[in-house]
Amino acid sequence: MAKRSFDIGPKRRKAATPASKAKPAKKNTHPRLATRAPKRKLKDRRREEGVRTLGFMVFSVLVATGAILYVLWLPALRITEARVQGYGNAEAIETIAKAELKGTYGGIVPKNSFFFYPERTIRAAILEEFPAIAAVSVSRTDMHAIALKTTPRASAFWWCGTPENLSAEIGNCYDADVEGLVFEKAVELSAEVATSSASDHMLHVYAHLETGSTTDQYPLKARVEGAKMLPDVLRFVKAIQGFGVPVASIAIRGEEADLFVEPSTRITYVIGHEREAAKSAEAAFKKLNLVDGSLEYVDLRFDGKVYLKRRGE
Repeated sequence: MAKRSFDIGPKRRKAATPASKAKPAKKNTHPRLATRAPKRKLKDRRREEGVRTLGFMVFSVLVATGAILYVLWLPALRITEARVQGYGNAEAIETIAKAELKGTYGGIVPKNSFFFYPERTIRAAILEEFPAIAAVSVSRTDMHAIALKTTPRASAFWWCGTPENLSAEIGNCYDADVEGLVFEKAVELSAEVATSSASDHMLHVYAHLETGSTTDQYPLKARVEGAKMLPDVLRFVKAIQGFGVPVASIAIRGEEADLFVEPSTRITYVIGHEREAAKSAEAAFKKLNLVDGSLEYVDLRFDGKVYLKRRGE
C-alpha cells in the first residue's frame, strides 16, 4: 500500500471573529427593570402624603378664614343703631351702647358685627352706669340695629342715713330695693313728717352701709348693713302694720331694730326673731294704743314677754 505523506508545519490559528459581530455580554438584570427607581420605604411615602394633606388643610383654613372675615366686615352686616325703650335716659343709654360697639376683637373681628356684637358687655356697662335699672334686654331687630329694653328696680324703702341721723323731718333719702341696694335719689317731699301715717308713705330706714359696698357714687350702689336680713325685717314691719300700727321708719342698730310709730312710740326687737316678736305683739297690741303718744316704747326683745314704758312714768 502506498504511503501518504502529510506536510507537518505550524498549526494555523482560527481567524478571530470581527468585533462588530461579537456577542454582547449578558446582563444580570431584566431590561424593563433597568430604568425603574429604587423602591421607597412605606414610612417615607406616608410622610409625604401627610405633608400634602396638611398643606391642603392649611390652605383650606386660610381661604375659609379670609372668606369669613370678608363677610364680617361687610357694611351690610354691621350694627350702627341702638334703639332704647323702657326706664331711664334713652339718649345716655344709646350713647353707652354705641361706645361698646366700637373697636374690634383682637384687631380682627369688628365689635359691631351682626353676628358677634358684645351683648353682655353692653348690658354690664348700662347696669354699672345706671343702678336704678334692674335688667336690660338686648336683641337684634335687623342687620343694622339692636333694641335695648330696660326694666326699673323696685323700691322697697327709703334709706335716709345712719341711726344717728334719725329725725322727724325727711332729709336726703334714697330709694333702696328689698336686698338693701341703694340705687336712686328719692323724690323730696318737703314739709312732710317722717312719721306720717299716710297709707302711701314710703318706709324710712336708718342704718349704716356696708363698708365694702361703698363706691365713688356714695351712697349709690352701696348696700344697707345686714342686707341679708332685710327681707325678714320688712316682713315683720308688714306684720306689725297688719295689727293696725302704722310704722313709718326703722333704725337698725347691729342685731336690733327700732320701729317708730307716730307720734314717737318706739318698738324694739331682735333681728332674726321676727316670728316670736310678732306673736308677742299680736297678743299685747290688742290692749295698747300706740298712736296716741301715751307710750314711749314697747320692748319685744324677750320671747313671750312684752315690756313697755308709758310717758311720765
